[in-house]
Amino acid sequence: MSGAKPPQGYETDGHSLLGYLKGGKVPRRGYFCWGLHGGGFFPVQAVQWARFGKWKAVSSGIDKPIEIYDLDEDVAESNDLAKFRPELVQRAKTIFAEAQRPGLISTGLHLKNTQTRHCA
Repeated sequence: MSGAKPPQGYETDGHSLLGYLKGGKVPRRGYFCWGLHGGGFFPVQAVQWARFGKWKAVSSGIDKPIEIYDLDEDVAESNDLAKFRPELVQRAKTIFAEAQRPGLISTGLHLKNTQTRHCA
């Protein structure tokens, strides 16, 4: 919106909402994910979240299992369905892996740096 351009070779980690903010349609995407990878409120653990359809996946740290929630039925995220829906756990792993960008150090499915990452 400001007209600023990213540096040459810079790769964004998401899709632009500019068209939507200017009155266009909401961009369609298969998922939305975000994470905090050290620093700020989560100084030790890398954490990631992904929303795909009615599902939300939560990874609370490198050594923690992925949790799966049905947000249509469980807005409080109190009933982890991961053990009943292994295909959704696999989908979350795929999303977390796809969301990574070159140049960041990866450990498992998690990024280790001090940035907040938004990916879609």
